[in-house]
Amino acid sequence: MSRQTEYQRRKIEAGLCEICGKAREEGQARRCKACAERYRQGKRDRRGSEPWQPGNRGRPPKGREPEALARKIEVMLSKLEGMEKGRRR
Repeated sequence: MSRQTEYQRRKIEAGLCEICGKAREEGQARRCKACAERYRQGKRDRRGSEPWQPGNRGRPPKGREPEALARKIEVMLSKLEGMEKGRRR
């Protein structure tokens, strides 16, 4: 095992962030919130990910207000119904 891995393992066992050494919050596995967010953003940038939008594949991100999503879904359904009516003519 490398020295870096040993260092990170000691930090994790002590309840600290493996990167910066700050205290982790409840529910954080390896990194503090700031380091976890930097990691996630870097991953999104490397992959070229776009933000989630209603009607796209995948589940919506946690924390979105359900009322706003319900309104967007209603608008999309009404557009689809309008398209179907146009086909029937």
